[in-house]
Amino acid sequence: MTLVFMGCGSGNTSDPGAPLDSTAPFVTIQAPTPSAQVSGVLGVLGTASDDVAVGSVEVQVDQAPFAPTSGTTEWSYLWNTASLSDGLHALTVRVTDTSGNVGLTSITVHVNNSTGGTPLPVVMALTVSPNGGVIGDMLRASAAFTNPGAQPLRLSRLRLTARAPGGTLAEATEVDFEPALGPLTLAPGETVRLEALGRPLATAPTGDWQVLPSADEEGGLTHFGAPQTVTLRRQVRLGAATHQKRLFDAGEPVYQQTFLSHFDSLTPEYEMKIAQLQPTQGHFDFAIADQIVAFAEANGKQVRGHTLIWGNSLPAWLTERSWTREELIQVLETYIATVVGRYRGRITEWDVVNEAFLDDGTWRQNLWWTTIGPEYIALAFQAAHRADPSAKLFYNDYSIERINSKSNAILTLATSLIAQGVPIDGIGMQAHVSPNYYPTQAQLEAVLSRLEAAGLEGQLTELDVNLTKLADTPGAEKFELQAQIYQGMVAACQARPGCTRITTWGITDKYTYLGSTGAPLLFDTQYGPKRAMEVTRRTLGR
Repeated sequence: MTLVFMGCGSGNTSDPGAPLDSTAPFVTIQAPTPSAQVSGVLGVLGTASDDVAVGSVEVQVDQAPFAPTSGTTEWSYLWNTASLSDGLHALTVRVTDTSGNVGLTSITVHVNNSTGGTPLPVVMALTVSPNGGVIGDMLRASAAFTNPGAQPLRLSRLRLTARAPGGTLAEATEVDFEPALGPLTLAPGETVRLEALGRPLATAPTGDWQVLPSADEEGGLTHFGAPQTVTLRRQVRLGAATHQKRLFDAGEPVYQQTFLSHFDSLTPEYEMKIAQLQPTQGHFDFAIADQIVAFAEANGKQVRGHTLIWGNSLPAWLTERSWTREELIQVLETYIATVVGRYRGRITEWDVVNEAFLDDGTWRQNLWWTTIGPEYIALAFQAAHRADPSAKLFYNDYSIERINSKSNAILTLATSLIAQGVPIDGIGMQAHVSPNYYPTQAQLEAVLSRLEAAGLEGQLTELDVNLTKLADTPGAEKFELQAQIYQGMVAACQARPGCTRITTWGITDKYTYLGSTGAPLLFDTQYGPKRAMEVTRRTLGR
């Protein structure tokens, strides 16, 4: 039973000198019990109390108007369930004392007026994603369904459903877990177990989500059994690209220490590209990638896999011969199945395809495009999802942090993939910027907003602010300008619920592809936090 009290007393108006009564009354529901199965007409019973006097008690079913009960300190309400659909319904009781203070309590019960038999009892175990409780992360759940009857039980489908907080049972956002079971027939006493995955969108409501066992029958979807609750919050994670040699350099432990102290996730800079993982045809080398993933797991950090399919960083065995379309599709699908499958359930996100467009929004004619055609992108996403249904899948590119020809083309691609049923979760914006080119907060928010409208997450995946052209500008001045650019971009991400992660392309100015004069990162060459780190941390509330 959940109690919510709201003190809104108006005081004792008959005696202006009397002290104000601001204590909320208390109410209980004695019958039915939470999660009980009910049908037909039944009595709802309970008690109410107050330190002064109870004024009224009312009952609400789902979001219908409140109706008065009979009695106050011991109250009852005759409830006819015949007009309600089978499934879970909320009963809320409101008590008001004579000073206007209000107390509330609510339970959920299962209405079953059908003649199709008794819902299956269920034993439910819910596990939240690693670093869990963040909206947009994968939920993992399991349930055991048992036939308690003496006759075989035939079911069209058994599945798990997550329901968002707020709204009525019929109106609340729901997320179906995959896979489902069925059609199936359970013998008397037989038990089947379901392991399934479900992910609420990052833009979905935060708060207490309920995961419920459900059955699909001719009458529609029926929820049954006691729901399990998981609280989901919003969080923009902060990640960094790392270099394996530096990450495990015993002679410079401050690199690893800085990462562990300030970042939630890592993106391998080079170690998960094709040339590194499959240097020769048919031969995979996972030694370094395995070391990185094991390190992240041991320290509670997430890994973004980067990148599966790109036109660059290709090994000679791929580029120095010609391929038929069918042959290269086989190469693509085998590579993705092998790599993503190896880290199934361990790498949370993948950049599936990288840099497929030119700045004018036309296709970049790389090996994959010229041999397979633009379909290579859909094939890559489908292969990645088959290999790991729990991983988030991103398209990644640069110079798309503002609305322009390139970002328009990528949005068109993504919405086309969604329309085809191709699994894509979001767009990675590399965000390699400088004082001469960067999006304002409003410009970046506009891009993120339209991604959200399409059902896509947005991430800043390779953020750095290059100061090379300000080499002659005084340090304090240029680092303050850099901090302002970081702040605007981080604030845009923090403001949009569909923006879930910011990853900088490195940790320290000591080690960056731009050189130390570019000074693009959050920590200086001595690993000291720069003004950019201060504003990033403050903006994210860290």
